[in-house]
Amino acid sequence: MSKVIESEVKSLFSAPTFDRRAFVVTSLGAGFALAVLPVSAQTITTPAEGLVAGEVKIPAAGGDMVAYRAMPAAGSNFPVILVVSEIWGAHEHIRDVARRFAKLGYFAVAPELFARQGDAKAVADVQALIRDIVAKTPDAQVMADLDAVVAYAKATGKVDGTSIGVTGFCWGGRIALMYAAHNPELDAAVAWYGPTARSYFPGDRTPLDVAAQTKVPVLGLYGGADGGIPNESVEKYFAALKSAGNARSAFVIYPETPHAFHADYRPTYRKDKAEDGWKRMQEWFKANGVACDKLEVPLGQAVTVDLVDEALSKGDYDAVTLTHNETATGIMNPVQATAEMIHAKYPDVLILVDAVSSMAGVKIEFDAWGLDVCLAGVQKCFAAPPGLTVCAVSDRARERALQVPNRGHYFAWDQMDKKYEAGQTPATPAISLMQALNQQMDDILAEGLDVRFARHTEMAEMTREWARNYFGLYGDERYLSNTVTNVENTRGISVGSLNEELGKRGAMISNGYGDLKEKCFRIGHMGDHQVSDIRWLLDQINDILGL
Repeated sequence: MSKVIESEVKSLFSAPTFDRRAFVVTSLGAGFALAVLPVSAQTITTPAEGLVAGEVKIPAAGGDMVAYRAMPAAGSNFPVILVVSEIWGAHEHIRDVARRFAKLGYFAVAPELFARQGDAKAVADVQALIRDIVAKTPDAQVMADLDAVVAYAKATGKVDGTSIGVTGFCWGGRIALMYAAHNPELDAAVAWYGPTARSYFPGDRTPLDVAAQTKVPVLGLYGGADGGIPNESVEKYFAALKSAGNARSAFVIYPETPHAFHADYRPTYRKDKAEDGWKRMQEWFKANGVACDKLEVPLGQAVTVDLVDEALSKGDYDAVTLTHNETATGIMNPVQATAEMIHAKYPDVLILVDAVSSMAGVKIEFDAWGLDVCLAGVQKCFAAPPGLTVCAVSDRARERALQVPNRGHYFAWDQMDKKYEAGQTPATPAISLMQALNQQMDDILAEGLDVRFARHTEMAEMTREWARNYFGLYGDERYLSNTVTNVENTRGISVGSLNEELGKRGAMISNGYGDLKEKCFRIGHMGDHQVSDIRWLLDQINDILGL
């Protein structure tokens, strides 16, 4: 944790300075917390199929903090949701909630925030749990740990770092309110029956105490028959938000509903209220820039025009995000045809395209296809040093962005326009990277775009022909990429061993992604690679394998 961030934490939370004590809990373990056993028969279990889900370690003050992370198995640029537990810690219910978010297209992280103080899941007595663990966990420590989770998510390369939300339950609901006051980068917060006038650690403030500093839109979901959280305290907190100018926040009090009505593993569960709250939460995140519905297809298949059409027909959508070229599977989705369909049948829907591994390698006609946003990192087909993103934005998208009430500050196009008109950049520019990209763009234009695209096609066709002869091609051959080929490992070779030998000769290929590891391997043919380079690589593989 930097000194600057720590200073900010101290300024907001009056608790004594938290130390950098080591983590007591270094693994999540399995199952539910002892204090909630036995669990109800109505307990919901969300399968992990189609997800990357499991325990991760997150760098934080004092060491590595254990957390549960769940995200879709394919894709990127996911919005981030922090899932904050009840006093039981990140037990099975909280992990299931993370998987539910991942099924919706989110990158969800549930950190074990009591890990320095003890194992909350292993304490059966509730009063002892509160006394010995919860009451010894200061807000300043929790805020810093949540900051670490956000930093971790951004560093994965899998998330949209500008779309971040937090939700929590009971103790975690209170923490969601406190974090909304702490981190102005949040897009939205949702608190499920989180105390508004209570603190746990001696000297800590309450959400009501920091309401004036809370600028993030907050949704509160409460039970009218909650014996521990008076309705009056909820109403007072949200009135304080509005008095401080936060008119975007709102709350719902469900009549005759107990505390923990979302906890499907407990007798307090109220199915109708829980489902209504979950729907409201999704709508809240959507309205405040942290939401999406996911169209999922099996690995190796393309997202076709018909599939997008079917999905759009089921709801009222503002925008569609499309991955043009899937680096992991070697599939190029039919963006041009999809865009034509969207303009014909859903003319108000914006078309946002991730072209990270195709831009500058294949022809993308931004205006002719009617795209609204198309972006890419320069480290792929541009063959420039990593660290820059290039983005094309339509006038329609710029105008639409101005209508979003809570669009934030970072990557706001109107702010960029103002800086551009003033001859400035919105942030400190990476001059060296920009100079490198400028030189590379000169080289690309010197080669000629049509020549460059034809070279990529020739390299792709050579690689595919080789793969058909000696292995197989993974995925639908109608939609194969011209920048990367995913080869099906029909011979059962050790891709890791092959890479070791290739490394001795100055080359490397990519193993299969996720579940495809060792089942496939990928050969990139993009950027400044030449046909002769690909021919040399294939000859080396043939020599090593004796093909």
